[in-house]
Amino acid sequence: MTEPAADPFPTTPQLRLSPEAHTAAIWRIDCDAAGRWLVSGSHDKTVKVWRIADGALVRTLRVPLGAGDLGKVYAVAISPDGARVAAGGFLGPSEQDFIYIFDRATGELLRTLAGLPNVVQHLAWSPDGARLAATLGGGTGLRVYDTMDWREQARDTDYGAAAYGADFAGDGRLVTSSEDGKVRLYAADVAGARARPLRTCEPPGGKDPFTVAFAPDGGRIAVGFYDSTRVDLLDGRTLKPIAAADTAGVDNGSLSAVAWSADGQRLLAGGRFDIGGHRAIRRWQQAGLGRHDDALRPARDTIMSLRPLPDGALAVGASNAIVLLDADDTERWRRPNAAADFRDQLHKRGLRLAADGARIAFGYGQGGERPVLFALPALSLTPAPFGDDLAGLSLPDEGPRPDLAVTDWEDEVQPRCNGRPLALKRFERARALALLPGGAGLVLGTDWSLRAFDAAGEQRWEQPVPGIAWAVNASADGRWVVAGYGDGTLRWHRAGDGAEVLALYPHPDGRRWVAWTPLGHYAASAGGDDLIAWHLNRGPEQAPQVYGASRFREGFERPDLIARVLEAGDPAAALAAADAARSAAPGSAAPATPAAAAASIAASLPPTLTLLAPPPGTPVDSQRLALFYRAESGTGPVTDILARLDGRPVEVLHHAVGSRSDDGAVQVGQVTLCIAPQDGTAELIGVNRHGAGEPVRFDVQWGGGADFYKPRLFVLAVGVGAYAKADPLAFAAGDAEAVAAELARQQGGLYRQVQVQRLIDAQASRVALLDGLDWLEREVDARDVAMVFLAGHGVRTPAGEYCFLTPDSEPLRPHRDALSDADLRRSLSAFRGKTVLFIDSCHAGAFRPVGARMAEALPDIDRLANELADAERGVVVFSASTGRQTAHEDPAWGHGAFTAALLEAVRDGHADFTQNDHVTVSELDVYIAERVRTLTAGRQQPTMTKPDAVPNFPIFRVLGEGTTR
Repeated sequence: MTEPAADPFPTTPQLRLSPEAHTAAIWRIDCDAAGRWLVSGSHDKTVKVWRIADGALVRTLRVPLGAGDLGKVYAVAISPDGARVAAGGFLGPSEQDFIYIFDRATGELLRTLAGLPNVVQHLAWSPDGARLAATLGGGTGLRVYDTMDWREQARDTDYGAAAYGADFAGDGRLVTSSEDGKVRLYAADVAGARARPLRTCEPPGGKDPFTVAFAPDGGRIAVGFYDSTRVDLLDGRTLKPIAAADTAGVDNGSLSAVAWSADGQRLLAGGRFDIGGHRAIRRWQQAGLGRHDDALRPARDTIMSLRPLPDGALAVGASNAIVLLDADDTERWRRPNAAADFRDQLHKRGLRLAADGARIAFGYGQGGERPVLFALPALSLTPAPFGDDLAGLSLPDEGPRPDLAVTDWEDEVQPRCNGRPLALKRFERARALALLPGGAGLVLGTDWSLRAFDAAGEQRWEQPVPGIAWAVNASADGRWVVAGYGDGTLRWHRAGDGAEVLALYPHPDGRRWVAWTPLGHYAASAGGDDLIAWHLNRGPEQAPQVYGASRFREGFERPDLIARVLEAGDPAAALAAADAARSAAPGSAAPATPAAAAASIAASLPPTLTLLAPPPGTPVDSQRLALFYRAESGTGPVTDILARLDGRPVEVLHHAVGSRSDDGAVQVGQVTLCIAPQDGTAELIGVNRHGAGEPVRFDVQWGGGADFYKPRLFVLAVGVGAYAKADPLAFAAGDAEAVAAELARQQGGLYRQVQVQRLIDAQASRVALLDGLDWLEREVDARDVAMVFLAGHGVRTPAGEYCFLTPDSEPLRPHRDALSDADLRRSLSAFRGKTVLFIDSCHAGAFRPVGARMAEALPDIDRLANELADAERGVVVFSASTGRQTAHEDPAWGHGAFTAALLEAVRDGHADFTQNDHVTVSELDVYIAERVRTLTAGRQQPTMTKPDAVPNFPIFRVLGEGTTR
């Protein structure tokens, strides 16, 4: 009896990277006709929608995915009116590929085109939006669809190889390019199951025409080649060669991506053509026949797509970045891939690894640029220039040794060990090498695998990879192999069998990171827990469900486990050790196998919401905003619908459930909100017994009268330095006083009124702190701003909770009279206005009562910041340091480092990078981070977490020294 075939689209939850930008090669981009929206498709298995005006990420579109290449997006196109997005690629199993059609505004999957015989290599909409052309791999040709009913209009299977290019003329003619060397021209009314081109030619410029583009008037076709530096011009109706553009000097790479300016006066081409380490775009005047320039050099990796816009701007899709250039050639914005680049981190600047694998130094950039150090079990990521603080860390041993010489391996397909070929797949290239200690053999990183061989060249194990294995090292104790992959992750594999035990994703911003095990348990920096997400397929013809890891924080955030995983040697063993340390029964708090983890996630999903009305983009001219929704919960009844405006609680005027299933798992309803007369972001969040789900958003585009309301600012400033049972702090009280005084001066600037309440030293009892928070909850209106500043000692309870110590707190029994993280979550979540927490409480000595010993750990501020920044709480949190660092104070500054930087930013205007006399949340974050690092020589790293829905609002007006208003 034959075993049933495994489902290529597994329905068990899969843990995936989920940052705001792509993490793998961007294969194509496209723009709508009006130049409002840009879409990008990537090998990271996502499609992203960007707003062209400012480069803001609008949403991520997800496709069903599976193991290996299944789910990689090779083709993406947006309809001319910007309403629909088509995605194709390796989106189905053999001979069962798919094209997915999404609603751009809502992200809803509108249609699935099934049954394609091979991967989709390119997609193109006709200018009138009536047709969609798809070119396919494997010589399976062309499909053309009628976009009214999505029936196949035309098919041509007479291709000799994959087809990578297609473009429509204004009158509907269609041209394609193929690896079989041919360019094919089709009539505007092409149709039929055996469609044939009007004309076919083999352009003289090369054997592999890659992209084709009609001039705006349809009279000429430009052809770029993958195997040549030529760019050919063909007649748009006969395909007869007209000329070749002048490519003199293009001698180190192709010009495979071609495009025309909107007016047809200039021809543009880019690809692998390199000048000084940057990929250049050649531009020709006179429709490709005139003089040229190479002034545009927007990317360091291959340029895959060029999309000129109606206003003269140019969208550039490189494999590692999307760049928008204005008509004057200046860069409007850039969205690089959110992945560390481990290429060339070999030899002198390679991955450096401690003997036990617990510390690793690497660079975010190619060749080891922007080096940092990640340390277990401290769970810290710190700047570490190569040569500094790297004692005990070793580069990979690449040999040769007397008994082990690996040759012919760098970027080669046939590496050798002692002259013997190492078995790789066809076309598989070796990229990284590390010899194992004690003559045990070697590990080879390749395009498709991580492979270990013994000293005789026999393969011991092979592991699939999430991206090219660009760098690899082996720990001196022989236990671990660490590889740096093309998706920007570092992964620890057991040297004995290759099994992965730990993954680290360090975000290229140098501050956020997340580390996780195959069981799904994780630890994260402030703002880092939603850099990964759980992906749940629902079959090949439905959009998947995706939930950020923070939705399951309660069961899966386990920094104690992550800190132990290398020592334990196995995630399950680390779980048992971590549970034992917290006096829990082994496995009682978290699943102990990958299958159990997936089952736990599937059984505890929060609700999924769909916004039914109003349609996105609908102008709003009333302060009564009615949102219609559908809520679905497969794991129990929907128990609540939360409403937020710009991330904060909003007044709900009416909530009516129109229909509800018998089990409460599905309900349709209407929520009417009272909103401010201004632009904003409204959110609805579904809740069931497992918690809150992902928010659905409606962008409020205010179309009513102008709103000249100036908000009020309410400040609770707390500073405790005089402790009865813990080490005193010299500057905490003065820090709070100085911040309170500086904020009071903001009255009359951004704020029409400022009210400040100070709680200093003995005044800051737990009762007084709770009274102060209650005062803010009562007084702060929806359009006001609340700020809470806490300076003092913080402690971590045995259960991992955070507490802010009051003057008489007992550090080892803080629950009696300290301010707990639950107090902060409850109070700050209830404020109606924008809420900002400044917290400076990770000082050395926090745990040491008078005459007692220092306890083991500092409080984990990162977790508190992540909890407060969840969509349902919406608090902006500035923390003086990461969760496991000490905050510093010094007489030279007269303050703690964090407060010194904050005061400089507010008082002196150093954070006003745009020179508009105001400091935004993001500007403040950048300034404080850099200033504190400078003051403390890198020993302290502040963090900021901001919920997505909270705008980057002005937080201070620059007043200057001595200004009273």
